[in-house]
Amino acid sequence: PASQRTSSATPTGVRPGATGTAPPSVPVPTTVLWGDRDPLFPPRLADGLADAFTDLRAVHHLEDVGHFVPLEAANEVAAAVRAFL
Repeated sequence: PASQRTSSATPTGVRPGATGTAPPSVPVPTTVLWGDRDPLFPPRLADGLADAFTDLRAVHHLEDVGHFVPLEAANEVAAAVRAFL
């Protein structure tokens, strides 16, 4: 199983979109699972999620997991969903 490091979300700047405006916020309870070895979305991009998700509960960085989190860490995803609900 992939090991997991959990951090609470901290508000930092979200990079503006192509139009120069911030994306709209998502006002529902949210938990994010992020593969620390994702080649498309590196972990540093998780900074600023609290600006976009106004009720961000946690960001779980899954070590040794790439882009396909549910396929690569199914047990961790299931545990995070159960804990979130």
